[in-house]
Amino acid sequence: MRRTATGEKHRALVNHLPRPRVGANVRFHFAPMKITALLLSIALFVSACTETHVLAWLDTADANQMANRDTTQGRYRFFSVCGYACQVVGVGSINAQRCYRNAAVEPIDGTSDVILSKEQERLTKKAYEFATQYNRLVAAHLERNRKSQCNPSANWDGALHSLSKYVWSLSEGQRGQGQVSIEKDKPVFLIALPTDVPTKKILPSLCELLASNGLTAESTLQIRELGQPGEQATEFHCAEQKRGT
Repeated sequence: MRRTATGEKHRALVNHLPRPRVGANVRFHFAPMKITALLLSIALFVSACTETHVLAWLDTADANQMANRDTTQGRYRFFSVCGYACQVVGVGSINAQRCYRNAAVEPIDGTSDVILSKEQERLTKKAYEFATQYNRLVAAHLERNRKSQCNPSANWDGALHSLSKYVWSLSEGQRGQGQVSIEKDKPVFLIALPTDVPTKKILPSLCELLASNGLTAESTLQIRELGQPGEQATEFHCAEQKRGT
């Protein structure tokens, strides 16, 4: 209530009261969010352009010429392509480490599992194709010149993949149980079987998978039940199993 010029009381209308500046406050709170989103978009765009620029050399790269030049000069290396992890495509990361110890591994800069543009996707695919061809040519050269530490048919990566796939298939209704790994710097496959899978029953299949990857003579199996400590594993040599049959 307020008094008029004649002294009468007059009720003030709500519409005449000063209003809070709600709109201004909303703009104040949301402006930083918009700026952050804008900066993020700019960062992603710059990152995509950078990765594309780094990979641009692949458009003119010739795997045959580069592999021939490098091996002639005694420069032995493999290229790895990175995604979730970096892989020596065409040869195998474990094979590169165990069989070609005098060859360096160089990741192709700009490859990753974060693809920000169609152009980066195209160049990443090109990197995969280039590295696969180059790596196989270098591996073949090392094999011909007896610079490999493995027999020609040995495939450690293939054996690990085959054994893992087989062990995972043993758990009915719960595919994926069981573990297979390779002991560091040793020719030993560590296998943890799903519960209630008899070792003797599946051992011939495990040895057959090793043989198909050229590793019967070189490797050993250490088998235990999933959940048991490693020291309870039983060791098997497929070469001896074969002689015993």
